[in-house]
Amino acid sequence: RAPIYKSPHVDAFSVFTYLYIVWFFYAHLLTNQESIEKDFENAQKETKYWNEKVQDALKNNDDDLALQAVVNKKVQNKIVLIFLTQLQQQQAIVAVLRQNLMNLENFKKTLGNDTEF
Repeated sequence: RAPIYKSPHVDAFSVFTYLYIVWFFYAHLLTNQESIEKDFENAQKETKYWNEKVQDALKNNDDDLALQAVVNKKVQNKIVLIFLTQLQQQQAIVAVLRQNLMNLENFKKTLGNDTEF
């Protein structure tokens, strides 16, 4: 079994500095995720609005409005899909970063310093 390589350059200051940086990015990503969630919800509401416009236009035999509403609904559906993809990617990144933070916190404890940030 090969020995585990331990870097001579790992010290408490490096770990704390890295931990601080990761926490900073984590907070930024959470804020960004909240923004994407709001955009996603608004895009879904807009899709619902255009779907209702299509239904109303069809009930009133307004073919021009129905056609325009269908086009707008299709565009909005694509926007919803884009936000959904962004949100899923952001959630995956946040999950990985959260796991890395937990690992760093545990490593920090092995250094014998329980300082909280």
